[in-house]
Amino acid sequence: MPLFGRRRRPRTSRCQRCKAKIKVKTKGPVPKYCSAACKQESYVRRRFRSLPLKLVERDLASIELRDVIWTTIMDILVQQGLVKSSLPPPVRLERKPKKPNLRLINNHDDPEGNNGLG
Repeated sequence: MPLFGRRRRPRTSRCQRCKAKIKVKTKGPVPKYCSAACKQESYVRRRFRSLPLKLVERDLASIELRDVIWTTIMDILVQQGLVKSSLPPPVRLERKPKKPNLRLINNHDDPEGNNGLG
């Protein structure tokens, strides 16, 4: 039976990742990778190749959206006369001192204040 229009099945193939030779079996699909490790590495590279670009793109879009929202709100406040100009509010450089997390509690059963130690 002649093989008109059909390609012969290759006997060997090359791994798409590491270029190692792969022996092709007589049945089934022609393998693309020599091992599961090469297959996984190739998947990881395809999957995460553009991830940093997507994150940067999302950050830039959110910054632009915040800017549009801020200018719209400031324009409305200026129109209503609640703000004198569309300048940003002054930046407060000094921070309020933090309150301590711990505080002393007086024990009403111990008027001397030695917490029952004396």
